[in-house]
Amino acid sequence: EAYLRLYDVYLEVVNMDVPEYIAAYEAEAKPIGEMTKDVKHHQARAAAVEVEVPQSVQIGMFGVSTAAVRKFLVERHTEVADLMLKLVSKLIRERGKSLTTQFETIKRELHRKTDTIEEVAELEEYMGNLPQEMEECLQGLTEMMSDMQTLDQFEYPMPDDEYKAFWATLAFPRKIDTQVEETTQALVDKRDSFKQAQVDEIGRASCRERV
Repeated sequence: EAYLRLYDVYLEVVNMDVPEYIAAYEAEAKPIGEMTKDVKHHQARAAAVEVEVPQSVQIGMFGVSTAAVRKFLVERHTEVADLMLKLVSKLIRERGKSLTTQFETIKRELHRKTDTIEEVAELEEYMGNLPQEMEECLQGLTEMMSDMQTLDQFEYPMPDDEYKAFWATLAFPRKIDTQVEETTQALVDKRDSFKQAQVDEIGRASCRERV
């Protein structure tokens, strides 16, 4: 009994339903900073178990192997830590998708039709407010990069497609800047065109009046 009581501290981990535990953990919606602390806790506990639990113990005249228990506890903590990292990766992926959607919406707006002077004015107004919108997006990118660096600390193996998506998201600001320059020039040309059309119409009207 004294021997068994030594393992009471590990009962919570032994009895843990890992899928249920991770589902409940995800529902808490913790910030990534807190999640990484929890990952480090379980990694530290896995390392501690290897020190705390020997490969075998001597009970009276008998030697009892505890290697299986030791191995189970280490693997359980490691599994939980890995699943938490998977949740961190999922949050980074979702943030990237959200930012990509925002950037793609901006690109579509910058390609908006400008067949009338009113449409030109509307797009110019949108572009006037764009710096504030971009500032929010860039803040999101900064946070995503910070989260990615946190994930890199744990040498988490991110799938190639997710890694490519991450870098594709980071490339959007430059694409937007290029599109802004092109759209700005296009609007200048449109205004000049509308102005010239107006001048031509006035000229034609004057000719009709003289006739």
